[in-house]
Amino acid sequence: MSITLLESFFYFLINKGLNMDATLITTICSVFIATCALIVSLQQTRLAREHNKLSVKPLISDVMDRGFSEKEFTYEIKNNGLGSAVIKSFQFIWDEEEITSSKLFEKIQQSLSANDEFELGQFGENSTLAKDEVKKLVYIRVRQDVSSDNASERYTAIHDDLLVNLRVNINYQSMYGDNLFFETNISTIQDELKLLTQDGN
Repeated sequence: MSITLLESFFYFLINKGLNMDATLITTICSVFIATCALIVSLQQTRLAREHNKLSVKPLISDVMDRGFSEKEFTYEIKNNGLGSAVIKSFQFIWDEEEITSSKLFEKIQQSLSANDEFELGQFGENSTLAKDEVKKLVYIRVRQDVSSDNASERYTAIHDDLLVNLRVNINYQSMYGDNLFFETNISTIQDELKLLTQDGN
């Protein structure tokens, strides 16, 4: 309640209230005080709700990990927020076009040998990702197949292909129903490519 409104109210009572009886003035004051209390209560409720929303807001981010000595590549999604994320939709993007998980599996599988390890994860609609929970989306480990097989070259080709072409889009909600969006962090890709350049030197 602003000072101007309070001043106006008391000015009205002082200048106009002389012609009113005490009961009417008391009633007006009671209504005014109750209105002020209601406004303050509503503001406190709104602030409390906003605080509660922030206290359970999820924040999805991605993590890439590689190991050239072991020829491993892992791409994971983690909830770094304060509350669970409710997944509303999940998309794999390959070369800027949506691709199904089965098609992506086939595409990557073509570059792997029988001894290589490959896992592909995804989210179902309305699945949840709890606070600090990690979901592995891609895991690849390239192994030496035969003596003539150059596992390092195969791993580098697969790794580079994933970095250049693979992206993930996720629409998700907080427990309060606030809509949020995640897409693969381009800066993470750029950092990974810089490390590749350094390793190449």
